[in-house]
Amino acid sequence: MKYFKSLKLAAFLLLFLSSCGKTGKQSIIILETTDTHGVIMPYDYIENEPLDASLANSASYVRLLRNRDNPVFLLDDGDNLQGQPAVYYYNFIDTLSPHFLSEAMNWLGYDAGTVGNHDIEAGHDVYDRLSKTYNFPLLAANAVDRKSGKPYFTPFVILEKKNVRIAVLGLITPAVPTWLPEELYSGIEFRDMIETAKLWMPEMLKQKPDLVVGLFHSGWNRDEKDSSARNRMNENGSAAVAYNVPGFDIIFCGHDHRLANEKFANIQGDSVLILNGGSKSQKIAQADVTFSKNRITGKKRKIISGKIIEVKDFKTDPDFIRTFATQDEAVKKYVNKVIGNSTETISSRDSYFGSSAFVDMIHSIQLEITSADISFAAPLSLPYNFDSATGIEYIVDASQPEGQRVNILKMSDGRKFDDQKKYRVAVNSHRGNGSGGHLTEGAGINSIDLMSRVLSSTERDLRYYIMRSIEEKKTISPLPMNNWKIIPEEWVKAAAQREYVLLFGNIK
Repeated sequence: MKYFKSLKLAAFLLLFLSSCGKTGKQSIIILETTDTHGVIMPYDYIENEPLDASLANSASYVRLLRNRDNPVFLLDDGDNLQGQPAVYYYNFIDTLSPHFLSEAMNWLGYDAGTVGNHDIEAGHDVYDRLSKTYNFPLLAANAVDRKSGKPYFTPFVILEKKNVRIAVLGLITPAVPTWLPEELYSGIEFRDMIETAKLWMPEMLKQKPDLVVGLFHSGWNRDEKDSSARNRMNENGSAAVAYNVPGFDIIFCGHDHRLANEKFANIQGDSVLILNGGSKSQKIAQADVTFSKNRITGKKRKIISGKIIEVKDFKTDPDFIRTFATQDEAVKKYVNKVIGNSTETISSRDSYFGSSAFVDMIHSIQLEITSADISFAAPLSLPYNFDSATGIEYIVDASQPEGQRVNILKMSDGRKFDDQKKYRVAVNSHRGNGSGGHLTEGAGINSIDLMSRVLSSTERDLRYYIMRSIEEKKTISPLPMNNWKIIPEEWVKAAAQREYVLLFGNIK
C-alpha cells in the first residue's frame, strides 16, 4: 500500500513538473534601429574619416544576442535612404547593382521595417525597387494608394519565433506632403495616425498575438497626446497614438533623432513601453519581454522593460566588413572622384559671417536651373537656421531689434525692389516645404498653402546639380558676390573672430 501511494506521489510530482515546463517563463528580445541615414559602414564618406558606430557594429551586437537562447526580433524604423553617399550612390548612380542598403539589411536578417519620410524623398524608383528586394516587409499602414484605397506598403505583420507571436504595425509621419513635392509620392495619400491605428488594431488582435508592437516613423513627445483635428497631421504623433489607441504593449519611435525609454499610461491606464533609438546607427533600442502563465488561471503575464544600447561599445563584425568590402570601395571611389578643379579654396564656414563663395556657388546654380529672380540658400551640412539670398542687395543691421534688421536696397541687376510685387524665388525643398519656419512663421504663409505656390520642382537633389555643374565647367572660380553684409562692420569683425573659434575650434 505504501508502495502504491509512493507511485501516486511520484506520478503527481512528474505531472506537476511537466506542467511547470509547459507554463514556465519565456523571454524574447526586440531590437530597433532607426534613422541610420546611410551609416552602414564605420566610415564617414563625406568627411573621409572613420566612425565609431555603424550597422557593422550593430551586427556584432545582433550576433551576440542571437547566439543565446532567447529569440531576437530585429526591426527598423526608417529614414535610411538619405544621408551618407553609401545610399546616395546606389539610389541614383549605380542603379543596376543590388542596393547596398537592402543587401546589408538582408544580411543582418531584419524581420520588418517602417518607411520614413527621407525614404520617400528618394522617389518612387528607389523605394519601390528596394521594397521588392528586401527579405522583410516594408510597413506603413497610413500611406494609402489613392486608387485602391488600400495601404501602399504592408500595414502590419505577424512575426512568430519559438511559439511567440508578435504583431507589428507600421506608421509613417503624415506630414510628408508639407516637406516633399508630390511627384516623389505620386498616388500615395498620408493619413492620420490615430485613425489608422484604430482601424488596424482589431485586425491585428484577430490574429491572437502575444504582443502588439507599434513601429512608428514619428517622434515622441509625451505631452502631445491631443487627438483633436488640429493635431491630426502632427509630424510627431506617436504619443497621440500611444494614449488614444489601447492595445499596444510597446511603441518604437523614430524621425526626431532623439532617445526615449519610458513607460506611458494610455487612456485606459494600461502601461505602454516607449522606445526611440536615436539616429545614424549610434544606438539600438531594446525591449526585453518575459512571458509567464498563471498555473491556476492559465492567463499569460508580460513583464516588459527597455534599454538603449551604445553601439560604439561593440567592435565591427568582421564577416559584415568582409561581405561588403566591394560596396565600400565603390562608394569611396565615387566620392574621391575628381569632377573638376577650383581656382579658389572655399569653405561653408564663411557663410556664418557674410557673403560666402561656397553658398554663392549654390545660389548661382539654383538661379541657373530655375530662372528665378531671387535665390535663398544655406550650407548643405551646417546645422543653423538662417539663409542668405542673392538676386537682391541688402544689409543686416545687428544693432537693430528683431524684425527690423534686414534692409533690402535693390535688386542685384539694378532694378528697384518692390515689396508689393511677386518674384520667382528658388529655394531647396527643405525650405520650400516650410522647414525652419522661414516661410510659415517668418513670412506668415499658411503651411497648407505652401504647395500651391510651387511653380516647379526638380527630380534630383541639390547635390546632384552642383556636381553636374562642376563636371560641365571642369574649372570653376567661385567668389563671394558681396551682395550683402552685416553691420556695424567693426563690431562684426571682432565678433566673427571670436565666434569662429567657438564654432569651429580653430582660427581660419
